[in-house]
Amino acid sequence: MREDCPRPTTTVAAFPKDVGAPNEPVRRRLLQGASLAAGLALVRPSAASVSLHPTETIAPYWDVIVIGSGMAGLTAALAAREAGAERVLLVEKGPLAGGHTLYSAGSLSAVSPKRQKPLGIEDSVDMLVRECIETGGAGVSLPHVRYIAEHSEAALDWLEAKGVPFSGVIFQALGTHRRRSYGVTGTASGRRYVIVLLEAARRAGVDVRFNLRATHLYRTESGTDGRASLEVEGPDGTQTLSAGGIVIASGGFTANAAMRAASDPRITPEMTTTANPEGLYWDGAQGDGILMGREIGAVTSGMENVMLLLYAGGRLVDYAGADIYVNREGERIVDETAGWSTVADAVMAAPGGDVWVITDSRSRKGATLGVKLASGIVHKSETIADMAEGMGIPPSALERTIARYNRAAEAGFDPATGKRVFAQKIEEPPFYWGRERLFVHMTLGGLLTTPDGQLVDEAHRRIPGFWAAGEVVGGIFGEERPGGMSLTSCVVLGRAAGKAAARRAAALKAGTPDETLLG
Repeated sequence: MREDCPRPTTTVAAFPKDVGAPNEPVRRRLLQGASLAAGLALVRPSAASVSLHPTETIAPYWDVIVIGSGMAGLTAALAAREAGAERVLLVEKGPLAGGHTLYSAGSLSAVSPKRQKPLGIEDSVDMLVRECIETGGAGVSLPHVRYIAEHSEAALDWLEAKGVPFSGVIFQALGTHRRRSYGVTGTASGRRYVIVLLEAARRAGVDVRFNLRATHLYRTESGTDGRASLEVEGPDGTQTLSAGGIVIASGGFTANAAMRAASDPRITPEMTTTANPEGLYWDGAQGDGILMGREIGAVTSGMENVMLLLYAGGRLVDYAGADIYVNREGERIVDETAGWSTVADAVMAAPGGDVWVITDSRSRKGATLGVKLASGIVHKSETIADMAEGMGIPPSALERTIARYNRAAEAGFDPATGKRVFAQKIEEPPFYWGRERLFVHMTLGGLLTTPDGQLVDEAHRRIPGFWAAGEVVGGIFGEERPGGMSLTSCVVLGRAAGKAAARRAAALKAGTPDETLLG
């Protein structure tokens, strides 16, 4: 340790580095895949002071420029405005805001005594930090996870103040040890964050530009005005922009087959992502920000760590203790509430590299249930025997497995797998079941930063003018993160980076020497 969609059948559709934004057919497929019809007004030029197809030259000088429009990028842009930056530009290479946040289940974890204590939930910053260490192993950055834990409640408060409609339910997300996770009302959880924050950015005066891809970063040179610079490419060519501070929030590299394989050789090009499970849509997580950061001397950390999880098949619930995973013989293979790396290893070792996921009528299912039932990905059965027949498993084997599981649920402990978290038994028909496999969910490696998000070089010196937040940052959570902590880190570190970039911009305007801005 340092101080809910059709079954995938094709490969990931990459966004080549040598082309501009997706063409119109690709854009339409992206919009359809993201199910954004209800929110499209938010990304039309008249609705959000944005340009889907910019034709005018962009002003060359800004206080803060943010690259990427997911949770981290939108947060950083808003935080910069709140910290006094007058001119804030957000550039997004795709045709819509949201990045991978659009597809997120929306779980956000926070230590919030004022919310948890009235419900009898015991929690603390130290408990969350310990959980991060237990989950992530030796690669966890203690300063980062403590900073995130300490600021998690403030992040939740900030999102509520912006208008995010949290449900009020505190639950135990998959991959966590206790009830500290929050979600929004309704079914389009990730999309809701994006819609609220994009509208807040519009109100705050952030200039948001789509179809504008950052291609290169340039460090400030001694003797200059201290501004950091970047090159952007859009439909009308390239342009160089500069700012007092630049925040990289361009996401990870889950859709970059070469970078994934270099991190984990088990991840083949055919393994699709949770953001693009069919491999049919444009996916912008190509590692651009990491590659650009390396060009200016930034170092990376944790590049070997990639999260795999069960996603677009039979799994219907996003909380612990309401479903089971069985192999082709009808036997459970793992504690379903274990960390995702443990689950992934067990699934990879199972015959065929897949599992059947089973729940019953009592579980709280996600928004994809109807689509999965209609498409035949998920099935309903009134009896265990009928379910077993559909799976090609001897009914007696599956009946035995479920009976054994229900006894363990009643006792609160399963000696076979060590499972201790049970939300319910699997006993109330109809039973819901479907085949499930692993998808690439998140990359945990990326640019190394200080806890407040500033890029550092090989000597761990801060790189003036550049910050990062979100999945582009690496070396925070080690091998794996607890459930709900990705969005939390996006908000906490996005706010920190946006504020710091705004402070630097203000200091440069005041003529403060740059070396005093590095602490």
